[in-house]
Amino acid sequence: PRTLLDAAGARSMMVAPLVVGGINIGRLVAIRTDREFAEADRPLFEGIALQLALALETADLYRAKEEEAEVHVALSRLGRELLAASSVPAVLDILGQATLRLLRADTAVLFLPDDDGRRLVPAAEESGDARAQRIFASAGLPVAAFGSLVRSLPEVGTVYVADTAAGDAVSRHAAAHGFRRILYVGLRRGDELLGIQAA
Repeated sequence: PRTLLDAAGARSMMVAPLVVGGINIGRLVAIRTDREFAEADRPLFEGIALQLALALETADLYRAKEEEAEVHVALSRLGRELLAASSVPAVLDILGQATLRLLRADTAVLFLPDDDGRRLVPAAEESGDARAQRIFASAGLPVAAFGSLVRSLPEVGTVYVADTAAGDAVSRHAAAHGFRRILYVGLRRGDELLGIQAA
């Protein structure tokens, strides 16, 4: 835009796209106030833009690899902690604390079937929020209430993010107590659902 150039006191401007992974993420802009750019400046400027785009892509890939490595380190450490645990309560405690720490969650709850298998009840919970602990301590819900949630967890390791505005009983219970989003993962042995970890 001419007005922008005039406001900057520019006599000439060059613009080149910054393309990373086939996606245009921005523009590199060069402005001269003393003279106009020569046509011979264009290939150099385009080369600079290309190098900048490659550097940005490399930085993004490096950051993604660092994050992936951090996840692997955290999971490896968690695995060692769980293997070293000497009792079920210790395993549940480690799992809850790790969920809070690694996901930076406010509350983590492990729902397991009660003795007659008709209700999923909080078997272990960790929270920095006493109110959340009271809410989940009374959160035993019929297994049938978890039906839509369980159907959303068809595979081992599947994580389901629930918007608590959803209509299922679990989401309604969470929304009634001020929670907005909950992560769920099904804990399975083969095809059998053993419980649900929520954060």
